[in-house]
Amino acid sequence: MGETTEQAVVAALEVALRDHGWLAASDPARLRATLSDLLGAHADEHRGALDAIVVSAQEGVPAELRSAGRSGAALLRADLVARLVDWGMSTDRAAWVVDAWQSLVPESTLDVPATAPPEPSPPMPAGAAATPGVTSLPPAASAPEPTELPPAADAPSADPSVEPSVEPSVEPSVEPSVEQPVEPVVTELPRIPPTSLPPQVLATSLPPGTGAEPVEVREPQEQTPREERPHDGEPTRRGRLPWIAAAVALVVLAGTGVAVALSGGDDDPTTTPGPTDSSTPTDSPSPTLQTLATGQVVAAPGADVPAAPARVAMGGRVAGVSVTALGEVDQIGTGDAARVAEDGAHLVGFTLSKGPCDATKCGDWKSLALRVSIDGKARALPKGGPTFVVAADQDAQVELVFSEAGFDQRVSLLTGDPTGENIEVLLRTNRQARGSDPKLMDVTISGTDLIVSRDRLVRFAGAKLYFFEKDVPGQHPQRPDRAYLRPDLTYTQPGSTFCTPSAPCAFVEGDVKFVAKGTSYACDDIFPSDPLTSTLVCVVPANVKTGTLVIEGASQLSSGGIAYTANLERTTFPVSFKR
Repeated sequence: MGETTEQAVVAALEVALRDHGWLAASDPARLRATLSDLLGAHADEHRGALDAIVVSAQEGVPAELRSAGRSGAALLRADLVARLVDWGMSTDRAAWVVDAWQSLVPESTLDVPATAPPEPSPPMPAGAAATPGVTSLPPAASAPEPTELPPAADAPSADPSVEPSVEPSVEPSVEPSVEQPVEPVVTELPRIPPTSLPPQVLATSLPPGTGAEPVEVREPQEQTPREERPHDGEPTRRGRLPWIAAAVALVVLAGTGVAVALSGGDDDPTTTPGPTDSSTPTDSPSPTLQTLATGQVVAAPGADVPAAPARVAMGGRVAGVSVTALGEVDQIGTGDAARVAEDGAHLVGFTLSKGPCDATKCGDWKSLALRVSIDGKARALPKGGPTFVVAADQDAQVELVFSEAGFDQRVSLLTGDPTGENIEVLLRTNRQARGSDPKLMDVTISGTDLIVSRDRLVRFAGAKLYFFEKDVPGQHPQRPDRAYLRPDLTYTQPGSTFCTPSAPCAFVEGDVKFVAKGTSYACDDIFPSDPLTSTLVCVVPANVKTGTLVIEGASQLSSGGIAYTANLERTTFPVSFKR
């Protein structure tokens, strides 16, 4: 990956975050489209780096770095790089991606509004000096002495649907004197809901002759906080406390020294107004969990996956795989790392372990080229495990795929049912049959008088079922529902120096067959050139449980250049794989 590509993609990412905020990182599809637009005609040239950025967004890298902030991001670097490597990304690519996001994390994750809303001013005590920014009251002694509040001609009327919680009160008139100055009394009018305050200027008119000009208080503009993506496990900052209408009007009423304060507030008219901390969130909604993109497969060692209802496995020549747990899961991960399925999708989990094979000692499932198929589209199983989670549409078919010897083996990761060309005999727990006592077979010779008839002592030491012929690489039954049955069957000729107990002879092709449920299965010689080796093999149903080995017929033989026929007396041995 060239330096030019890195710089171009990081520059585009910086512009995307500046224009759309970090919320863009929570939507991988939107992020890909935005970066592609910014890169323009050169998007294909930077496809590798662009894909890495999008995958890291799917894996939650920017969300965790953003949540940790600039100071805490360095502590997460190693774990985030390892996560991307487990996904399948190279170490160098993963390190670059994490460093790219980290370089764009702002110094602070708090949004500070450009202008904080004004705090209501406390009542001014009598005799206090004027403070800049506060309208001072004229001396009460210079005002007339009205006995009731005059109407404010230009003030907006309150919403009639809101009943004032505090009635305006007028203190009894006090005769002003030098010894006893008049102290203004501040009375708070009912808090007016946002719908009752018009957007125009709020004004309070003074009675004529007071000598004071009307005080205009303009409603402050609502501060719109910068859009920010909520972090997992942290309440969403909804901006600062909304100021629907905030105004303070100090009105000097003639003769009474009464100051009336009109202030805007929140929706609750009974709440006592007071200073508002603009940094305090107004609510704490539930955190928004990240989603696992539909079609993605990840290693999830801690996922809570239901146990498999029965044995679910697929076998191979030297290794196999078992699925010990499978089914839907609610989420993967916890806290900030928790992820759920997208709308209309669900998460399917499964746990793998060593499975059956045709070797004496089976290898680990990790040596197999396992894949996950979603509606027929297969993808490689990522590194890690043994538990994995795949995100798929609710009605999608999700399968584990293991191809062996040209057979496309599959199992459903929702039900555990076999759905492909699964090799059946390798799933059997018992593939061995015991032998039985030897039997004497009567043999007669025809076609020549030079060969003396000799009886045979037949020994059946047992039989086995299997699929892959280890003595002939690449040889196996043509159907996955079939199996090889090899009987350990030999004979000796008492009183002869040929076919002795130390060097028994084997039957030839055509002498032996296997009969099960009325059907005969011929046993063929896979090494017909070696008459001293028992290489007869019968192709039988993979689910066969019992049957009978039958030895009979007329064998065409030769000895010393003399051809003859050996007529074998029918001899049988029971075979059982029930154990």
